[in-house]
Amino acid sequence: MDDNKTSIYYERRNDIVDIVKFKELVSRLTPIEEVNGVFLKREDLFEYGGACGTKTRSCLNFMRQAFGKGYTSFCTCGSRDSVQVEIVSTLCEWFGFICHVFIPEGEETSVIKNVSKNHYTTIHRVKAGYNNVIIKRCADFSKEADVFLIPFGMEMECSIAVNMKQVQNIPDNIKRIVVPFGGGVSFTSIFVGLQEAKRFDVELVGVMVGADVSKFVKEWMPRGKNIKKKLIRPNSSYHDHGKARIGDVSLDMVYEAKCISHLEQGDLFWIVGHRK
Repeated sequence: MDDNKTSIYYERRNDIVDIVKFKELVSRLTPIEEVNGVFLKREDLFEYGGACGTKTRSCLNFMRQAFGKGYTSFCTCGSRDSVQVEIVSTLCEWFGFICHVFIPEGEETSVIKNVSKNHYTTIHRVKAGYNNVIIKRCADFSKEADVFLIPFGMEMECSIAVNMKQVQNIPDNIKRIVVPFGGGVSFTSIFVGLQEAKRFDVELVGVMVGADVSKFVKEWMPRGKNIKKKLIRPNSSYHDHGKARIGDVSLDMVYEAKCISHLEQGDLFWIVGHRK
């Protein structure tokens, strides 16, 4: 890597190492727009280094902690349609970090095609099976190769810490929030944020795009005064992809697209992000 390119990467890294810059970066409130009687929380407008959305903010927080400990190599895992895998790879490319991603074998997807273009990323294809097989392979590799693990679903407190404040600009007249539920980071962040803001008048509805996790929610959801919440199943399976939009806003074909049929007038639809 030439000296000029090296200096650019270190300048970029300063954005996540400098705590003042980092706090300013992740604390910006994404806008809320009203379209056809539905309010849209535009988390997809949080962009950095070619990636966008709630998981981008979470990933930056993981990378800040990792780089502060001397790590410049990362690994993560997800499905063949995983937004997380694409975000981690994209940000590693931006910062010049080494990246290893673990993805099931199977047909090529837009995620795999996009990730394969990144020079710093190595793709490890795992024989298709349950998520816990891929998760274990990735975790074992993290220990063996001494690289920083960004866990499946980014289910850690540091993800909630940088995302929960996004509830601060929710209008007073909002009584129901609908959000796609995959790994649960966005749902939990909103839940904790509503608790802190004392918005006990708002119901939080999660549309379980992946596995049915309703029976596990009580075990890991934060305790405290109860926010009204419920999880529902979409009308199509995880692998059914359909283009969708609300007004001029394009929606992610895997996650947000499956929430549209559950929206009611006056709802706040939490758009977590979108893929390339």
